[in-house]
Amino acid sequence: MVGPKDGLPDYMVTNIIPQTNNTFWIGMQDKGFCQFDYSKKKILLPAGTDDWKYGQVNTLLNSGSSLWIATQDSGLLEYNGAIKTIKFQDEKNNQY
Repeated sequence: MVGPKDGLPDYMVTNIIPQTNNTFWIGMQDKGFCQFDYSKKKILLPAGTDDWKYGQVNTLLNSGSSLWIATQDSGLLEYNGAIKTIKFQDEKNNQY
């Protein structure tokens, strides 16, 4: 079992999806998302997630270099792992 004593930012996990080679994205209720490397048993916090203010993560979708994050308070976000940024997406596909 993995919890905050192991580096998991939140007790409440809302979503887990596979990424690649024994790594997983984990969505959380209050603390955003993180990556879990099963082989190393290590939690990795992506850049820009330290002061998560977008609300509960409802679901995650991994697509290429992007992780799409559906949130309770802020709608759809795109995390680009290649350049380590988080962008908002609105209904007209405008980015913020």
